Amino acid sequence: MPRFIENQDGTITDTATSLTWQKKDSRQLTGRWMHL
Repeated sequence: MPRFIENQDGTITDTATSLTWQKKDSRQLTGRWMHL
């Protein structure tokens, strides 16, 4: 099994850690930076 799996919903999953990331950041999605 590969370490990183590209999901069909715009995310990437790391099979070693089970972490999932979005392929695009908030700036790309909304046109502005998000502050948490």
